Amino acid sequence: MRKLYFENEGVSMFSDLEIVCEEDDDCNTFHPSENQISELYNKLKNKFKRKIVKSFSGKFEFVKTNRDVLSIPYDLKVDNSTKTIYVADRGNREVRLFDKETLQVKSSFKLKSNPRGIAFDPSNENVVFVSCGDDEEHCVLKLNKYTGQEICKFENEFYTPTCMVIDEKTNRLYICEELNRKITVVSSVDGSYLFNFGLHDFSNPCGIEFTIDDEIVISDFNGSELRFYSKDGTFLRSSTHTLNSALGMKVDRQNGDIYCCESWGNKITILDKEGNFKRSYGRGDSDHKFSRPYGIDIDDEGLMYVTEKSGECISIFK
Repeated sequence: MRKLYFENEGVSMFSDLEIVCEEDDDCNTFHPSENQISELYNKLKNKFKRKIVKSFSGKFEFVKTNRDVLSIPYDLKVDNSTKTIYVADRGNREVRLFDKETLQVKSSFKLKSNPRGIAFDPSNENVVFVSCGDDEEHCVLKLNKYTGQEICKFENEFYTPTCMVIDEKTNRLYICEELNRKITVVSSVDGSYLFNFGLHDFSNPCGIEFTIDDEIVISDFNGSELRFYSKDGTFLRSSTHTLNSALGMKVDRQNGDIYCCESWGNKITILDKEGNFKRSYGRGDSDHKFSRPYGIDIDDEGLMYVTEKSGECISIFK
């Protein structure tokens, strides 16, 4: 059994291959033809289609936007299996579902309070989590992602829960509590409380992601840096670059780059997996002019989606 590394069309992956050798063959070397590579690549792509994604090009070539359909959009997530964009439409108190090809509204889930963050359950393709926080209530809703029907509600004395991530291996749901200034961890199955961390570390934690090294990176809206933690909440390091009102983030699963929305800076800043500055986009003469970027995601085709809170739209880049 050999482990073979593939890179094709901007996609990379490892696969275990069983290579059958003739008696006189050298099994330490394997030189497949182009047709063999293409055939095996397509088989692997179909087998592991939920895991394989293209990397964002980094060129920020503007594709399109939609206007006048959202009111104060916050977080967004792309569901690759249904080609749907889920947006926390805070001003309309609903989660709006858009066709990612046309940016037309497919449906919406009406809520009792303002939605802020969205997370898909990697262990259950029928579930989406939505964090809510306003004068009515502060909670995390576990919903059927197709109908919006409430499965259960997690309350746990949250205060302005925002962005979230789920650890598929442990079923832990990590929740940024913006005004409680900490990260709360609960079971994604039933919402039972597990632990919290970072209580004295943040001003307003808003964005959270897993790095490619399986660390947790967290943005702080009124802080000036990203902070890195282990999954048990142990502080590891801070980014070296000063940020201006950091909100949503997306980690490129291929190269580990962190794309961070700087809301008041009206730009997207790119840092490497250690938190070192690489470059930013949004302030150049020919750049797209963001209006308070908040949520960000990259789909499996390498397209980037950004919600603009004041621009009240989704903008797409390739």
